[in-house]
Amino acid sequence: MLKPTILKCHYCNYETHAAMPERRVMDYEFDLYLSEGRKTKIGDVWYEPSEGCLMVRRPGQTIVGSGTFHCYMLTLDFSSEKRIADYSRNRAHIQQPLCKAELLEVLPPFIVLSHYEECLHLLRRIEFYTNTLIDEYEKAQDLTMEFLHLIAADAYHKKARQQASYPKFGSLCRFLQTHYQEPLTLEIMAAQVHFNKSYLVRAFKREVGVSPMMYLTNVRLENAKMLLIETDSSVKEIAAICGYQNAAYFSNYFKKVFHMTPMEFRMSISKGSK
Repeated sequence: MLKPTILKCHYCNYETHAAMPERRVMDYEFDLYLSEGRKTKIGDVWYEPSEGCLMVRRPGQTIVGSGTFHCYMLTLDFSSEKRIADYSRNRAHIQQPLCKAELLEVLPPFIVLSHYEECLHLLRRIEFYTNTLIDEYEKAQDLTMEFLHLIAADAYHKKARQQASYPKFGSLCRFLQTHYQEPLTLEIMAAQVHFNKSYLVRAFKREVGVSPMMYLTNVRLENAKMLLIETDSSVKEIAAICGYQNAAYFSNYFKKVFHMTPMEFRMSISKGSK
């Protein structure tokens, strides 16, 4: 595996109340969060990172988010091509190809780091070496490889923990996937796994990456998209099928997430299939 080109490593702290426009990821992006308050959607899945969470994005994915952006941002290029010096994720440039490396392929989009403090320290050093000590760029690359190996190890450990403790959450996820049409509450979810509500929210989010209610919302919206594509059911009927008693609320939330109404989504799919 080639040592990556460090496109940018910097600390970021700002807040956006409205959802930012959807953006296509052009490079490998790693965001280590220092606090909560952010909602981020990669593809069609929403995540709610908090302190100690790492978000990993690959070229070609789409992203949108809102809320507090308090994190360290590391952007890498594995194509060995020369890149622009004053790099910005939002600036138009050519998308790099996916890197065929096991070290990257094992990384999920959301990791709760066991080595949070160590990873944060590494990012601070990478930032220092790339932005202050220009002659120490190779040192920054070595630190970047150390960072990648450390987060890969955390990903392996998280997978092992899930295999040991996930059966209860696996059963809850299956319950939500088959009962999403019903008016489910946190009380009902907690009863399924015999947890209290507060512990369920913390533990589920730590292991799955989103809160139980956000997981349910993702399931409902994915089923709504499927029904819009595969049936002629009205928006009101689809809203009811997917557990939304208020069709107007469903339409407004669908538009907030996908940036188009349910009917606009159906029409875009219909046009694309012609």
